[in-house]
Amino acid sequence: MPIKFVQSQNFSLAGAGVITGATSVVLKSFKGIDGVNLTMTDFGSLGYGTLEPGNNTQEEQISFTGVTQNSNGTATLTGVSSVLFVSPYTATAGTLKTHPGSATFIISNTSGFYNSFGESEVSGPATSTDNAIARFDGTGGNVIQNSPLTIADIALGAFGITTPALAGVGTSFAIEAGISTGALGGSLSLVGGSSTGGNGNGGNVVIGPGAPNGSGVSGTINLAKDISMNVFAILDLSLISASSKTFTYPNLTGTFLVASAVNVVSPSVPNRTLTINVGGTLYYIAAKTTND
Repeated sequence: MPIKFVQSQNFSLAGAGVITGATSVVLKSFKGIDGVNLTMTDFGSLGYGTLEPGNNTQEEQISFTGVTQNSNGTATLTGVSSVLFVSPYTATAGTLKTHPGSATFIISNTSGFYNSFGESEVSGPATSTDNAIARFDGTGGNVIQNSPLTIADIALGAFGITTPALAGVGTSFAIEAGISTGALGGSLSLVGGSSTGGNGNGGNVVIGPGAPNGSGVSGTINLAKDISMNVFAILDLSLISASSKTFTYPNLTGTFLVASAVNVVSPSVPNRTLTINVGGTLYYIAAKTTND
């Protein structure tokens, strides 16, 4: 719970006051300016105040963690600690001075109060990479560090996530669904964008290998063993140089469903193959297959 600001008027110590080492402080009353009892909810996780403000060396800064409104109209501040006036604003359980009854107590923006906000600020390096993803540094929750992973600005309805270019082997980039210690790991979905207007088409999912440079060769697309899938593919035959092309599915468990196809040789399910003639036409093929 964050620390909150409270504006109030002066309060007075009840009874004989406060002795050295006291971890609770009793006030004659503890109400807001509007006359409503103040509670710890008004202060958040920690409240700050000053005992005997302006009374030379008797002035003491304290913090408290609880407020109890008593049936006789008094209020008790609990979890009281004395706080140093200067850095590092060390808090020591209990008061360090004695304060008499009817001495003044105020809720104030003490040095410890302001320092509590500084402690919650997030800090980072002096410089960073443009568009880099910030990552937490350590487990404190308030320090971040730079990252080599960048997210490009959205342009023309697209954005990219990239790793830095290296002189040697390029950086591998992995996307993995949630790991389970039970019976089933998390699923990973790659879904094209949907159309919500008129008779618009849905977006495609394109998976392609890396492009070569010079005399190099293109990368490959490797499917891990025992992958079951429902395939809905668009084959651009203009990219096929041979007179015909045969696609082999060695462990086909379903049947080929061919829609809007031209120059298609009937699928051979026993042989798990599909042969289509070249024609520069788009073919839509659906099949359920297991690839190993």
